[in-house]
Amino acid sequence: MTDEQIENLIETIAETELSDEQAEELSRLLSSAPDEVKSEFEEQIDIFSGQFDVYVPLGSTVDVEARRSLLAIAASTSIGSLSSRRRN
Repeated sequence: MTDEQIENLIETIAETELSDEQAEELSRLLSSAPDEVKSEFEEQIDIFSGQFDVYVPLGSTVDVEARRSLLAIAASTSIGSLSSRRRN
């Protein structure tokens, strides 16, 4: 696909109401797409919206759902660490 075709496809996806099943299938397909396609997809689509949890973002080895969980754990660990420091 040309860059223009990729942009048009992703714009169409961005403007379409996808079912959760469609979004999951699209996520699986795009996870193994070339970097240029993934980059364009991530620029146009909010991959953290909840519909693309099985998508593996550019430069990542884990999907969006796992990434969200890891960030939540890191944040709660940091907050817990700050709270314990204030008590001392």
